[in-house]
Amino acid sequence: MIADLREEIKEKNGRLEAANYKIGEMQSEINNRIPLLEYRAKDDELVKLKINHTQEQNKLKESIHDLSINIQEEKINKYIYAGLVFFLGILGAIMFFLTL
Repeated sequence: MIADLREEIKEKNGRLEAANYKIGEMQSEINNRIPLLEYRAKDDELVKLKINHTQEQNKLKESIHDLSINIQEEKINKYIYAGLVFFLGILGAIMFFLTL
């Protein structure tokens, strides 16, 4: 009976050692995965920052394009107004000389 108990204790001790070994492997695997998870989180954050940067850059390019169009329109308006003033000046001079 004591021999049976000793045999049972040895068997259960072997199972316990095997379970402890598996637990150690799992802990090691978890420790190895944590830096990978941190890396993935930081990589995801970096990707989001790049996307935001690209979107902001596109908005700025669009603003620059709109401003350049506005500048071209203002230049055209300037020449139109200068032409009108010149035309009215000539017309005023003609009217002045016709009234003499």
